[in-house]
Amino acid sequence: MATNIHNSGKKIRFDCVDTWKGSWEHHLSDEDVDKHFPDEGSRWQMKNLKKKDLFGQFTRNIKPVRHVITPVKNDEREGGQAVR
Repeated sequence: MATNIHNSGKKIRFDCVDTWKGSWEHHLSDEDVDKHFPDEGSRWQMKNLKKKDLFGQFTRNIKPVRHVITPVKNDEREGGQAVR
């Protein structure tokens, strides 16, 4: 979506709202990852993308379109705080 916004040339801001806490699989021990993810590539990815780095990974992923995205860290349905 951010790429489409960028390519449109319009001045549109895109708010990305998330907790960046991860889902259940981000909280697994390495042993549990081995049990739940039999594919070697999936195991490697899950072991190397730990909960503490989710926002960092998001930031790296959006780097080319960061100028149109406002990350908003939020645990609730309304409100939240923009992360600059």
